[in-house]
Amino acid sequence: MKQEILHDMLKISLELQDKILQYDQDLPTDWYQQIDLLSQLVQVFGDDAELLSLYAFMLEQQHQDMQIVEQYYLKAIETNPAHALSLSRYARFLDFVKKEYDQAEYYYQQAVDADPHDAETLNRYAVFLYYIRENPDQAEQYYQRALKVAPTHAGILTSYASFLALIRGDHQQASQYYQRALASNPHHAGILGSYAYYLHHFQENYDEAEAYYRQALDIAPEDVDNLGNYALFLESVRKDYDLADEYYQRGLRLDPNNTFLMSNYAVFLDYIKKDADRADIFYKRLRTVN
Repeated sequence: MKQEILHDMLKISLELQDKILQYDQDLPTDWYQQIDLLSQLVQVFGDDAELLSLYAFMLEQQHQDMQIVEQYYLKAIETNPAHALSLSRYARFLDFVKKEYDQAEYYYQQAVDADPHDAETLNRYAVFLYYIRENPDQAEQYYQRALKVAPTHAGILTSYASFLALIRGDHQQASQYYQRALASNPHHAGILGSYAYYLHHFQENYDEAEAYYRQALDIAPEDVDNLGNYALFLESVRKDYDLADEYYQRGLRLDPNNTFLMSNYAVFLDYIKKDADRADIFYKRLRTVN
């Protein structure tokens, strides 16, 4: 759900939009995604926590120097220690990028305290609690809080559905939450792909799973997660090895260092294609990345 995370982290307040447009009405509508423009704006509005943390997030997405990225996150928090979105962005950075989990949890908690009604932060903290802290009961409390704030948020419904399937083993409820998510946003590639994965691995409803994989990839043909999951489906369920090979390669062209794809493709080459030499290339790359 990388696109979902990107969308959540790119929230822009009306206050910041008004401030920027008053400064320059001719800016393009996607000014907040253009690093060069953001850099110029940071020079002008260097005391705006929201802008500073947005700039840090976009630098991070561009794979810039992570020390510089962190400096901007910290500057944003120093500028306004109670700015919930800056705290949430930094918590996610510590969680996903630096893997400093104690610090990440501290900032998740600070973000929740700063804005107890931010459903997306509540959701991210719930994922952290079950995936990193392995505390499903506390995670479920935060899921429930998030859904109380935003009962039709498709991304949160999907995240909770996945939790119910993976952690609780409650497939009846999981199916219901997936259906609610799809009703809320029926054309979201991440949600369609997540539901396809659920149908594939948990329900073994292969025809319906394939239909959802294809629908997801029609909408977002460059979604690496869905490409990798569909490749594995073609390999393990359909035994269509040539097509599986094509989807593995499509995913790796888009994200050459994706460890999930590399490991699955290496095993595929080794045991299905019987191509030990090519498999060894990917095994070696995996060791380098890890």
